[in-house]
Amino acid sequence: MGPNAVNFIGALILLAFVYVCGYLLRLAFFQRISDGIDAKLKEVIPGYEKHKEIAKIN
Repeated sequence: MGPNAVNFIGALILLAFVYVCGYLLRLAFFQRISDGIDAKLKEVIPGYEKHKEIAKIN
């Protein structure tokens, strides 16, 4: 198949992985974990909340 096919299949696997991770974050258990990580980042990184809101808008 060649090196281009391997790169294409790798990209498809990566996209599938990102899609599955996005779906899992919608589940309550993983949402709580995500919220906990956000709370810790707010404490440690100055301006995290501001940058997070800007990212949501864009």
